[in-house]
Amino acid sequence: MTGTAREVAREVWSVYRLRSVTIRLNRPLRRQYLGERAYATAAEKWRAVADAVLRLSERQARPVLIGTRSVKASEQLNQVLAERGIKHVLLNAKQDKTEAEVIKSAGEAGRVTVATNMAGVDECEVEATVP
Repeated sequence: MTGTAREVAREVWSVYRLRSVTIRLNRPLRRQYLGERAYATAAEKWRAVADAVLRLSERQARPVLIGTRSVKASEQLNQVLAERGIKHVLLNAKQDKTEAEVIKSAGEAGRVTVATNMAGVDECEVEATVP
């Protein structure tokens, strides 16, 4: 099961002769689209991400998962969060030995996890859902 198979359903059929089936959510989607934000520099973007992390993790004690598109981006964000004194865990290609433990605790209250999309693009971008 995956949330992205629908996008490649034709390819899965042509290669493996497997049909993709969409399973409806058992609860209504709660995600809110808050629009896009643009920043002049990567440093400004990382500061804005750090501000959002503080708002969510410390004040509301919510777990925060930030997905980056490259190891370089995850390390840049790691540095900004560390400079701001924000306790967090970094998961990219360099922490493969502790990966299971990081994933296991990622949903705990107040936990901040920065994870790299290993199949991502070599760009300095971040994808984050901030309510």
